[in-house]
Amino acid sequence: MKPNTLTLQNPNDSTMIAPRWIDHFAKRILSSKLAQIEYGQLTLLEGDSRQVFGQLNEQCSLDVTLRVHDAQSYSDVAFGGTVGSGESYMAKSWECDDLTGLVRLLLINREVLDGLDGGAGKLMLPLNKLFHWLHRNNLKGSRKNIGAHYDLGNDMFELFLDPTMMYSSGIFEHDNASMQEASETKLKRICEKLQLSPADHVMEIGTGWGGFAIYAAKHYGCKVTTTTISAEQHRYAQEKVNAEGLSDKITLLLED
Repeated sequence: MKPNTLTLQNPNDSTMIAPRWIDHFAKRILSSKLAQIEYGQLTLLEGDSRQVFGQLNEQCSLDVTLRVHDAQSYSDVAFGGTVGSGESYMAKSWECDDLTGLVRLLLINREVLDGLDGGAGKLMLPLNKLFHWLHRNNLKGSRKNIGAHYDLGNDMFELFLDPTMMYSSGIFEHDNASMQEASETKLKRICEKLQLSPADHVMEIGTGWGGFAIYAAKHYGCKVTTTTISAEQHRYAQEKVNAEGLSDKITLLLED
């Protein structure tokens, strides 16, 4: 085993190898930030150690316990800010008995939350700028970035989108409207503003998953030619178009 490395065999095992020096440094930074908690109480557990920040009082009774499984999470949070803390949580580097309570605690103690994305986190700004420059949206980079985003897999997007698979905000006409109803209301509004009819031929730049093209062709009888640079979206939309029997009205292109 290499020196100054941390191996986590079991995320629920509190026996941990000595963390790297950078993690010790990051822990000190993070502790100084958490020491600013004025409302509510946060208990930080790591192995056999226990730190308490803030205190319970009449103004705030939030009592949250956070357990660290991987000392690298200190560096993730101290240098990565709120994004780093989220990624560290997903990696099971730390856990919390009340995640909602933790968010509320940080919102109430706003200066602590703001501090996570400031201070030491600013040291990473030059690297972040370099990363974004390398992945900038020029003609070549845009195609690569868009494809990488939407080709993550249709199954993932189906988890949080409604059956129309519309990726932009819908129009909620009443408080009890579902996401699907809001999406269909928006599609109807667009088609009405365009005054679509069977005599029209629409050119759509950006197919998405075919939601607009299918709705317009199905409800207004117009023809639609639509293009995307995402292979996954193109495949999904083509299957939907075929299933709806609209292949005579909708032309799907996989090109820029």
